[in-house]
Amino acid sequence: MMRYVAARLAWALPTLLAILTLTFFLIRTAPGGPFDEEQALPAEIKRNLNAAYGLDQPLWVQYGRYLAGVLHGDFGPSFKYKDFTVTELIAQGFPVSATLGAAAILLALLGGVS
Repeated sequence: MMRYVAARLAWALPTLLAILTLTFFLIRTAPGGPFDEEQALPAEIKRNLNAAYGLDQPLWVQYGRYLAGVLHGDFGPSFKYKDFTVTELIAQGFPVSATLGAAAILLALLGGVS
């Protein structure tokens, strides 16, 4: 049994790394950027924002910083909600998501067993 769990974990880590990598690079290839809104920003402000969020760095540097942050539980700043980090936003929504997930499992078990 212990070998089975170890084997599953051994496959889970490379799979998670592949998903993180694929997601990171797919987001970067999407058209537009985090600061493209209805109103165009002056070039100097856009440069300053990119520098503040590290988006002016080479892609491999951004990826390395992203992976280091994920390993420490830091998912970086939110581009939409300026005063929050992504980790804080996840922590705020987690209780509601956990409650809904638990209710769904309970309902599925009640319906499936009966």
